[in-house]
Amino acid sequence: MELQKARVLILGMDGYLGWALYCYLRDKVEEIIGIDNYSRRQFVESIGSDSLFPLCEDRRIHSFDLVKHPDIIEDRIEVFKPTTIIHFAEQPSAPFSMMDRETSVNTQHNNVIGTLNLLWILREHPHIHLVKLGTMGEYSDWIYKNNVEIPESNRIEVQYQGTDIIIPTPRWTGSFYHWSKIFDSFNMEYACRLWGLSATDLNQGVVYGTRILGMADNELTRFDYDSYFGTVVNRFIVQAIVNEPLTVYGSGNQTRGYININDTMRAIGSAIQNPPPRACCRIINQLTEVFSVNEIALMVQQLTGCTIESIDNPRCENEKHTYNPTFEKLKKWGLSDPYKMKDMLATMLEDVEKHKRQINRDVIAPQTQWTERNEN
Repeated sequence: MELQKARVLILGMDGYLGWALYCYLRDKVEEIIGIDNYSRRQFVESIGSDSLFPLCEDRRIHSFDLVKHPDIIEDRIEVFKPTTIIHFAEQPSAPFSMMDRETSVNTQHNNVIGTLNLLWILREHPHIHLVKLGTMGEYSDWIYKNNVEIPESNRIEVQYQGTDIIIPTPRWTGSFYHWSKIFDSFNMEYACRLWGLSATDLNQGVVYGTRILGMADNELTRFDYDSYFGTVVNRFIVQAIVNEPLTVYGSGNQTRGYININDTMRAIGSAIQNPPPRACCRIINQLTEVFSVNEIALMVQQLTGCTIESIDNPRCENEKHTYNPTFEKLKKWGLSDPYKMKDMLATMLEDVEKHKRQINRDVIAPQTQWTERNEN
């Protein structure tokens, strides 16, 4: 598909990636509209925080909820006739899902039921390409520690009792949020086989960056830095700006995949241009670099001279493990020269520095403690 002929509906357009994607695509596609229930703002406000950057309020977003208003959203789809739906409309925080019973249930209800509603809508519109934001967190450190290569596939071939068999790509994870993403992935793959849908599941690494190229200061997407919705990169940037030590959870050897927001936009644009065939749920491992928490802290330290401090890890995770993901499909689409974190941190520091006075130091430290019981 030619990008300029695409008609794109973004679900979750008010979020960090949703607004950035709108700004990236608005001059590249035939038409683009967005839907959002604004829950991200409410969740962040509920833990006493807010986006560090003021949000552009001139956002032409239809205010509907994928869980509560699936019929209305289906009516909008029938009128707008999108060629692609980008599904960002999910609660995105693992720590928030582990806070208490209410946030845990809310996370899974919103994410799993919302996605199921969308899949049933697409049953009647199987020509629409669904691009859904998954996560590399579906393959957590219980898998990493066994040095299992993470493929870009729904199924892998293994030997069992001397016989070659095909099984679903093994997934195992460490938060109620990440479990909701696993349920989504399996539901989506099943719906594609059952109803002949066309879908791309973006298993994305941690996204970092304050802006996409060409984005004006008054258009910046949201920037969260609290312990629930802020990424480790955002948290370190803010701590360096306010002259606090970078707080590394545990040993700091936890290793994950990362991708700059500009590369995320380019990757989604490529996914729109290259839809999979019907009855196919395509997996894309969307990351460009791999770092440990310690490596990120050292990069920020080299730019700012800040100190680094290890604190007790509030999460239940293995802190020493292998990390062996495959991420070749983005390169085949031309993403062979991605942005490097070491080159982009300076821009992030400059943007955050402009809003230094709005930083709330009280929301940076972790507030929720994972607990794990090992019972024989």
